[in-house]
Amino acid sequence: MEPLQCKTPEMVRKEISVFLLAYNLIRLLMLQAGIRHHVWPCHISFREALGTFRELLTTVET
Repeated sequence: MEPLQCKTPEMVRKEISVFLLAYNLIRLLMLQAGIRHHVWPCHISFREALGTFRELLTTVET
């Protein structure tokens, strides 16, 4: 999580909600990958999963 950019309390809450949503989506992808490849999700690196997800996003955007 990077420093918050918003100024109002309402927008800070929304920004934190988006961070939590993204975190949970990455964890879901880790769970699905673990199931698919017969690996415990706790053995999958969050940082590596995030990097893979970011790489996938750049591929989809172009």
